[in-house]
Parts: sequence; C-alpha cells; structure tokens
Amino acid sequence: MEHEVTERLSVAGRVQGVGFRPSVCRMAKELKLTGTVQNLGGEVEIYITGTREKIDAFLCGLKQMERPALVECVKREERPLTPFSDFTSIPSRESENKMLAPADISVCSACLKEMKTQGNRRCHYPYISCTACGPRYTVLKKLPYDRENTAFDAYPL
Repeated sequence: MEHEVTERLSVAGRVQGVGFRPSVCRMAKELKLTGTVQNLGGEVEIYITGTREKIDAFLCGLKQMERPALVECVKREERPLTPFSDFTSIPSRESENKMLAPADISVCSACLKEMKTQGNRRCHYPYISCTACGPRYTVLKKLPYDRENTAFDAYPL
C-alpha cells in the first residue's frame, strides 16, 4: 500500500473568475484527495494530501481543465504530511503576485439552452451566466475575483 504525502501546488494561468476552484474541489473529491484550494492574487494555491499516484492523476486533470480555465504553470513541492478531513475551498488571500482581471465571456451553449427552455425558471432571463460564461471584467470592483468583490455581492446566491 502506497503511503500518503502532502504537496503544495502553486497554479498560474487563467485561474480566477472561471470556476476553477469549484472544479478543483470536484476533481479532488472524485479522487478521494483531501486538502484546500485558495485564490492568492495571480495564482491559486492548493494543499493536497493523498497517494502520489492520485496526486499525479489530479495534476493531469488540472492541465486538461476545460476553457475558460487555462493552467499555464504548476509548481509542486512536498510538505510535511497534513491530515485534512475533506477537500475545501477557503477564502481568498491577497498577495503581491500580479493578476489579470478575467475577460467577459460570451454566453455558453448550456446557458442558451436553459434560457430557451419553456418552464425553466431561467427561461428568457436576460442576465443568465454560469462559471463557464458571462461577465467578469465588467462586474469586477476589485481583485481577487470573489463574489463579494463584484456587482453580484448585493444579490443572494
């Protein structure tokens, strides 16, 4: 049986405002990995605990993540073994790392289908968007790209 390790992954690229952290959480949970994911200025920091084989599979998944996310670089370093109870997204932290504001993305085919389906609660809803599409730059008040830093902060999820 392979033993577990903890690694710190520093991920750079288009990883802010594109649904990256929720995707990271889903992938880690599918692989039964534990740890945290956090926005850190221009990058995302991941602490992850599991076997090397599963962490390697996780890294392959990161690099193949669907657009609009784009992983350009992953720095990987082993850390002291840290037991986590689950895999969670934790609040963003400001950093000196530079970050580009994410661009607005045209409405995706899944949202268009939802918007055109009679009886759907979002039928004909003009502001439809999801983590894969919609406004980014135009609703941003400040970085990092978190809900409380956007024009959406006044609306409940």
